Amino acid sequence: MIRRPRLSEAPAAVRSAVAELLGSPLHAEHPAAAGFTRSIASVVIGTGGERLFIKAAPTDNDHGETGETVKSINAVNTVNSHDKTINTVNTVNSDSKAVDTAETVDSHSKTINTVKTVDGKTINTVETINGDGKTAATIGAVEAGALLAGHIGDLGPRLVGFIAIGDWRIAAYEVIDGEPVTRWTDADRFALRAVMQRMHHLMEPCPTAGTSPYAVAFLPLLGTWQALNGTPATLDVDHIRGLPTEIPIPVLAGLESRWLPALIGGNALHHGDLRRDNFVRQPDGRLRIVDWTHLWTAPGWMDLVRLAPDLAACGHDPEQLLRDSPWHDAPGEHVDVALAGLAGRAWREGLLPEVPELPGLRSMQREQAVHLLKWLGYRLRSATRRAP
Repeated sequence: MIRRPRLSEAPAAVRSAVAELLGSPLHAEHPAAAGFTRSIASVVIGTGGERLFIKAAPTDNDHGETGETVKSINAVNTVNSHDKTINTVNTVNSDSKAVDTAETVDSHSKTINTVKTVDGKTINTVETINGDGKTAATIGAVEAGALLAGHIGDLGPRLVGFIAIGDWRIAAYEVIDGEPVTRWTDADRFALRAVMQRMHHLMEPCPTAGTSPYAVAFLPLLGTWQALNGTPATLDVDHIRGLPTEIPIPVLAGLESRWLPALIGGNALHHGDLRRDNFVRQPDGRLRIVDWTHLWTAPGWMDLVRLAPDLAACGHDPEQLLRDSPWHDAPGEHVDVALAGLAGRAWREGLLPEVPELPGLRSMQREQAVHLLKWLGYRLRSATRRAP
């Protein structure tokens, strides 16, 4: 995990804005212990005992704040605790590759997403139609979280306020009483089922406009298995020695190649980074999800698949959680495709040199790959036994 920057290290104007949100001068700061981005993530306490959780970062590539590409944006307004929603933002993500042709139309945002491969070359268009002709901008992680807060309800913390000062973005949230999850327990199984039910209810179909497909955003990270199988690729896989699975590489490559047609049609809001340190366990055992930072859509079950290796590392059976979830009837091959794609990225990056500023990142990625492939292996063996 990275050492989070402190609010005390931010410009004076940022500290003053936080004091304004608190309603009193800043008395104490408690930075989050977990995370892999360089944004400020701190519980701050005012002189009168007021508490807020602050996410803040400048809009540059070094602080994890640069995020979804925006082709047109209606307005970005400061939001206070009396507001229920924030404005609609229309986004574009066009910096990616494709392996097939797919088109989806989102009736909420009037978004047309088209991805094509022609003679091995990629033509990728993801655009939002609103006719206002405004120019491109960027919505970063802090701002995206503020935009989503009005839609995720009690799944996450309540947004108290959002302020833009120069190139800094500041979001203030209620402090959720509880502790970050450090290990999944047996009792959490029931709380996780309840969370999945709430996600299905609140996030599917996606409740906000201006999203882009996670399947497209992930494409530049895809291709490990195809490269190892001999398909020409831009990814460097020369450093990979050994695999933590007996699944044949051609099988993994075949699943990976079907990523786009299998996943691009999902219409649920996608968190995109579910793991234990993005959950808060409240004193009554209820789970809340934090760190909503992406304007993505995906199949509703995709967040569960992303959470799977984290659960498996604590001894839980992700297949059972899927069976008990609202997505128990998810297309089996599509789930397998997702597992293969995620595992390839995790294993390839997990074997890269350590990042001094991000201790623990590579070991976490290797652990994710091992458990994703273990689950995929179980599913493929079970499918073989069921085959006539």
